[in-house]
Amino acid sequence: MVTLRQRLGAAVAIAAVAVVGLPGLAAAAPADAAPSNIDPSARGQLTVTAQGRTAEGVESAPIEGVELTLQRVTEYGGQRVDLATPQGWRAIEGADAATIEQSGAVMEPAGVRTTGASGEATFEDLDLGLYYVTPTAGPAHVAARTMPFLVTIPYPDEKVTGGWLYDVAVFPKSSIATADKTVDASAALAVGDRATWTLTGSVPEGATAGQPLSRYVVTDTLDPRLQYVPDSLRITTQPDAGLGAGDYAVSYEARVLTITLTPSGLTKLAQQASPAATLIASFDTTVVAIGDGTIENAAAFAIGEARFAPRSVMSWGSLEIYKHVAGDVDAPLAGAVFQAYTNADDAKNREHAVEMLVGGQLVSEFTTGSDGTVLLPGFPAGTTVHLVETTAPAGYTASGSIDPVTIVTGENRVEIANAQRSGVDLPVLGAAGMAGAALLGLGLIGAGVGIAVVSKRRTVRAQR
Repeated sequence: MVTLRQRLGAAVAIAAVAVVGLPGLAAAAPADAAPSNIDPSARGQLTVTAQGRTAEGVESAPIEGVELTLQRVTEYGGQRVDLATPQGWRAIEGADAATIEQSGAVMEPAGVRTTGASGEATFEDLDLGLYYVTPTAGPAHVAARTMPFLVTIPYPDEKVTGGWLYDVAVFPKSSIATADKTVDASAALAVGDRATWTLTGSVPEGATAGQPLSRYVVTDTLDPRLQYVPDSLRITTQPDAGLGAGDYAVSYEARVLTITLTPSGLTKLAQQASPAATLIASFDTTVVAIGDGTIENAAAFAIGEARFAPRSVMSWGSLEIYKHVAGDVDAPLAGAVFQAYTNADDAKNREHAVEMLVGGQLVSEFTTGSDGTVLLPGFPAGTTVHLVETTAPAGYTASGSIDPVTIVTGENRVEIANAQRSGVDLPVLGAAGMAGAALLGLGLIGAGVGIAVVSKRRTVRAQR
């Protein structure tokens, strides 16, 4: 014969419902009742502590926000349930929480409670009887609520032969899920480079040990400033569940990436389910624009009944260069050409200049326009940029050492002056200058005459 206690143990999800007496709360039997007999006048109390595992070996993490509905079973198998009588106990032999709703049992409402921060919910002043407890709602991180279960008041005291508990405590276990999202932009130097997004979800047990979760769906809605890199998606599990191409479906439509585990995938996850197990999905995007500099990307996880919406943020900044005449900040200069580097050695050696996506093309040289400005559209915030002026505007000297710029989120600006080149020495003009020039001219004429005379005389001498 299957006893009620055995049925109670089999009806609970994840772990058996533990039933204990609460210290100091056991009701005393009246003086005219034998200690081993049930007191028909006693009132009962049921305390349910919702628990879940969040890490390997942690069995008693309380769960706040679990809604519990309590019903008293007044008739089962066509017989009245009165636990103050032997007939009532015989009536509930074989009662099973998994099938009681389909058995035709008659039940009446006995209250609804929601667990607090300690995970506890208490039903007080209860009649003796058989009670059906149903978790009807739960917080977002519960992947699989404990299955409905049955409990009697009073309950046999396992520590005292012939003893009965009127204040009963049960500890049903639920399956807890977690989810997270991170971004790695460490390899990104500028707009046009890639960032890697990683979505990590736990792989908890289902409603019962070994049972697959009802669903496992991961979605990621890309910001318009990000472009998904095809074929960059990687899906792994820890420990390895051996997921293959047929174990999940992938789609990318309207900037939404969706990963859905198929029934075969859910079965493989169930075989590896534990508080430490994880599913990891990572993919790459190209940063095509930065806008205000804050790029937030939102994901969504549906792990069984659990729901999560983790977000991750990248911070970027643009850099505007303004070129002007030294000594006159309002005199812009066009035609100055710059290159950017992310470390001083590269800038010194003119190696590994930053390439940046501008107008759909990767460029590494940036030339100021007629207003003296040129925009370098984006660097990750915190990047130290070393600028080198490779070509100065005609008639101006190139800037020498330019102080490095540390990029902050949003807009950044640097102003760089160019000195005008010096010209060749010109003749001195004016009255005094003209007089000097006239005297110099006369001297030259005289010298010319002398030269001519000498030359003539030498010619004559040569003829003699």
